[in-house]
Amino acid sequence: MPFVTFDATDATRTGNKFIQYLTCKLIGHIFGHTYTSLLQEDVYVLEEGDFATILKEKPYYLSFVNIRIKGLFQRSEFFVPHRSALLDLVYDPENNDYWNTGEKLCFVKDLIVDSPSIITEKDVCMSIRLNDFLHYPFRSKSDIPYPSYYKNILEGLDFQNLYIICDTVKEEWEWKYISHFWRWNPILLQGSFEQDCSLMRNCKRLIHSNSTLCWVMSFLSRGHKERYIPNTRYYPEQCLEAICDGDIVLYPETMKHSELKGL
Repeated sequence: MPFVTFDATDATRTGNKFIQYLTCKLIGHIFGHTYTSLLQEDVYVLEEGDFATILKEKPYYLSFVNIRIKGLFQRSEFFVPHRSALLDLVYDPENNDYWNTGEKLCFVKDLIVDSPSIITEKDVCMSIRLNDFLHYPFRSKSDIPYPSYYKNILEGLDFQNLYIICDTVKEEWEWKYISHFWRWNPILLQGSFEQDCSLMRNCKRLIHSNSTLCWVMSFLSRGHKERYIPNTRYYPEQCLEAICDGDIVLYPETMKHSELKGL
C-alpha cells in the first residue's frame, strides 16, 4: 500500500501543518494511501498548484505511487466537500498519527482533546491574531483586519458574554487594538495552545480571525456552529471560506503598519 506524507520540519506554524496533514488524509481517502510521518525517498511530489486538477480528474496512477505533498493547500474548496469523511478519519479512536517537526512529535489526538469550558450557547468567542500577523517589515502591511470587522459583527448580535481568544498580549498597540471591544466587557482568554484549539472547536458561535489554525479548528467542530469567517485576500494562494451552509464570509481590509503603531 503506498504512503503519503509531508515535510513538517519547516518554520510554518501548527495550523499550516494541520491543514497539510488534512491534505494527506484526503489523498488517503480518495486514492487509498496510508499517512506516514516518515519522508519517503521514492515519491511523487504533488505540488499545491496541481491539487485542484487532481481532485477533479483523479488520475489512476496516483493510487500506485508514494506521495509527498509540497505547498500549504490553504483552500477550503479542497476539504469542505469531503468534510464528513475527514472528521471520521481525524476522530477515529485508533488514530495515532503525528508529524515530526525535527524537534518534537505532534500527535493529532493531542490537538483535538476537549478542555473543560464554561462557555455557553449564549456566548460569543472571537479569535484575534495580533503581533504574529504584523509582518513588519517583511511585507507592505499587516494581515490584521481593522477592528471594525469584529465590531460590525458584534453590533448585530445578541449575546451574553464575549470571549476573546488570542496569544499573550505584550505590546501597547495590541492592548489599544483590543480596547475597541471594551464596551462588551470581554473576557480575555490566553490559555494553553490546546485550550485555544478546544475553544475554537467547541464554541457554538465563533468570529474567526484570518488564521489557518482558527479555520482548521472550526472545520473540525462537530455539531452546529455559527461562523463569521474573514478572507483578507492577503495571500493570493489562500482562500479559506465557508465550511457549512449558513456561514457568513466577509472580506475585510487589513491595517497598515503605521496605523497599528499609531493606535
